Order: sequence, then structure tokens, then C-alpha cells
Amino acid sequence: MIVGPIQLIIGFALQSPVLIWRDLHGTIWTLSISYGFPLLALLFIYIRITIFLYRQSNVQTLIVQRRQQRDLLVIKRIGITVSMLIIFGLPNLVFLILTSMTDVEYALTYRIQW
Repeated sequence: MIVGPIQLIIGFALQSPVLIWRDLHGTIWTLSISYGFPLLALLFIYIRITIFLYRQSNVQTLIVQRRQQRDLLVIKRIGITVSMLIIFGLPNLVFLILTSMTDVEYALTYRIQW
């Protein structure tokens, strides 16, 4: 119940430097906060799970092998989900970069963001 307002305050605090930097620095900051950090967090989790699976011993029972195959399937699906999020976010990134370079706001940017 209190997590929502805390996330909102943190979001506003992280985006507040954009009010000062209205050039390429602000755009880079926004892109790194909006796309970079969540992507790095997902990649970190994905790498940790992969390392955990590779450290398992090679001699295993059938039940353990099935469990690991199921875990590997889940990791693949997580990877597909993350890659789809990245692919769907790229058009918005392109429009944001174009807006910061040309100072012309494209109407399609707002449609993609929502």
C-alpha cells in the first residue's frame, strides 16, 4: 500500500535532473533511467540464474534433470519476454533521440509511449 507512493517519489526524483538538462544530457539521463537500469537488472538476474544452472552437478537423477529442463524452459521464456520488451521500446527511443537532436516533437512519440 505504501510501495506505490514511494515508487512515485523515487521516479520523480530520478527524472528531476531533466528539468535542468534540456539537451542531450537530459535525453541520455532519461534513456538510462527508463531503459538502461531495468534492462541491467533483468540481465543480472538472468545471468545469476544461468550461472546457478551451470553449477549443478552432471550426475543427477531423472527427477532433477526434469526440474532443470523446466527451469531452462522458464529462463528461455524470460529471455524472450525481455527481448520483446527491448524490441518494442526501440521505436520510442529513436523518436526521443530525434526529438533531442532536432527539437521537433513527433506526434507518433506520444502514441508509442501510451
